[in-house]
Amino acid sequence: MARSLRRSVFETNSSSTHSLSMCSKNDFELWKKKKVLWDDRNSKFITMDDAIDVILKDIPDLNVKDKDDLSETMAEYDFYTYSRYMDDGHLESFTQKYTSEHGDEIVAFGKYGNDNY
Repeated sequence: MARSLRRSVFETNSSSTHSLSMCSKNDFELWKKKKVLWDDRNSKFITMDDAIDVILKDIPDLNVKDKDDLSETMAEYDFYTYSRYMDDGHLESFTQKYTSEHGDEIVAFGKYGNDNY
């Protein structure tokens, strides 16, 4: 009888989605002002130029001047503007601002809901 043991893993067979990310208020405001993108694969912010560089390694002939094509490709690579991340049409999103006991301004954001669509 074979047994599989994995430590520090939480699994359910649920189809629900829950995500939580945290960042500084400053980074969050830069995202809302379209100065950076959210790199959902790596859970960090990335500049538009850096995101384009990542994509061009795989798709060297991508026309980056075609804004619609670029926007779709960005989403395929999990690079999101604030509005595209928060308004994906399938999941609920949230933001909550906090101030730490040391005065750091922090924003928590994420998505939740059933991702069967």
